[in-house]
Formats: sequence, C-alpha cells, structure tokens
Amino acid sequence: MGENFLRTYEISFKGKTSTLSFGNKTASDMPLRINFDIEKGDSESTNNAKVQIYGLNKTHIKFLEGKKVKCTLKAGYNTNNVLILQGTVKSATTDQDAADRYTEIEDADGSDELSNTKLNISVKNAKTSKGVYQTIAKKMGVSIQFGKGLKFKSLKKGWHFVGTAKTGLQKLTKYNGHSFSIQNGVLQIVKTGQPLKSKVFTINEKTGLINRPKKITIESNKKKQNGWEITYFLNGAINVNDVVRLECEETNGNYRVKNIKITGDNYSGGWQCVAQVVRYK
Repeated sequence: MGENFLRTYEISFKGKTSTLSFGNKTASDMPLRINFDIEKGDSESTNNAKVQIYGLNKTHIKFLEGKKVKCTLKAGYNTNNVLILQGTVKSATTDQDAADRYTEIEDADGSDELSNTKLNISVKNAKTSKGVYQTIAKKMGVSIQFGKGLKFKSLKKGWHFVGTAKTGLQKLTKYNGHSFSIQNGVLQIVKTGQPLKSKVFTINEKTGLINRPKKITIESNKKKQNGWEITYFLNGAINVNDVVRLECEETNGNYRVKNIKITGDNYSGGWQCVAQVVRYK
C-alpha cells in the first residue's frame, strides 16, 4: 500500500470578494502542514470539523477571521484528491505549538443553510412532494440528491409553510417517511435507514482495511442496529449513506455507512477513516 503514503491535499477558502488556497501539486512537494478531524453522520445535525493549518501569515489569518467564509478541503494520494469537507468557517483561532504557530478552523457543513434560510412556501394540489424538496434546496442555495427508488406522497391539500429550512425539511420528511442530511454541501433525501445509491464500495485488506473490525450496536430513535466499526486508509469517495461491502474474517456482506470520522496529518500520524456501518433491509 505504498501509494497511501503519497499524501496530497487542496484546501480553499472563499470570501465575499476573494479566495485563499493551499496544498501540494505533487506528493514530493512540501506544502504547509495541515491536520484535520472531520465528523459526518446521517442525522439532521450539522457535520462538524476542525482543521489546523501551520505557518499562516497575518493576512491569511485576517481573511479567515472574516464573515461567511466558505471552506473546501480535498485530500488523497498522489494528487488523486477527493472532496472530504465543504462548509462554512464558524471560527478561526491562532495559537502556538512549541515554535510553530497554527490556526485552528472550526467548520460546519450546512449549518447556515439550514438555520438561516427562511422559507415562505405555498403549494396547491401538488401531485408529489418532490417539487417542494427541490424548491427548498434552491432557496438554501444547495444541490439535492434523492435516494434511488424514493417514493413521494402527494399533497392533495397543498403545502404551506413559513419558517426555517431545517423545520420545513423536518415536516416534509416526516410526512414522507424520509430522512435528510447535508453531506459536503449537498442535501440528501433518503428513505429512512436506506442508502443513497446502489453503488457498492468494497473494503478489505487489499483496498485499505486496517486492523480488525469491531462489532457494535448503535441506538438511534429508540431503535438498536447491529453493525461494525471499521478503520481504513482515507478514501473520500466513501460517504455517509453509501453502501460498502465488508470482506473480512468477521463478516462478508453489504452495509450502509451511518457515520464517518476522517482524520489526517500530512506530516505525521494516521491518514484514515473510522466508519460505523449497519445492516439495512
């Protein structure tokens, strides 16, 4: 797995009028040191992340301390970088680690869009509620993905709502038996407990599985689900609500990704994902 040590990343920040970016174009480059801790889940709660960047100058720091700065982080091996984080900078704090100065950035995926988007929607006699989902996503300024085979109930009495996008989505998903979450700036609508798409990612020792899977039980909405906690080399292509085929001594079957923790440091330590996966019908 030698290619898993050729670590590359691209991080960019977008303000109102300008952008700021760092990274390495090849694995042999020596870019600014970066480490990240990203947590993603299938719930309505915001995905959160902490990113530390070393060696920024005063101009960089002032830029990151601005309002409504958007952050995008891609990471991978040998410039095959994949999006692992997209969100809004909530805070940027600069501190000292021995002789090195670093800036810690706290980032939230979808927080502003869900909480700050105000809706005033009135729909009469809609054939399905799919169009309302699309209207909400458009007002939030995000793209939307629907789970494969998703069914939408009709709105014979119409649908009228005034309030935040998050509350509107909660009402609409409850009516339809769906769930929503925001992953990398994309609004996902799935049937509760089901994956987003049918594509399957195989995880075994050859594809990056690290150590032995750990059997777990997850309790969510008063329901218990059996599954596994697995660790594998960083693979940004695998996201929440994707399907993985876990091939190991303990089990051999398909699972839905319920949550992922992605951690890495381009100068030292691990560069990996820890995911909790559950069986689905």
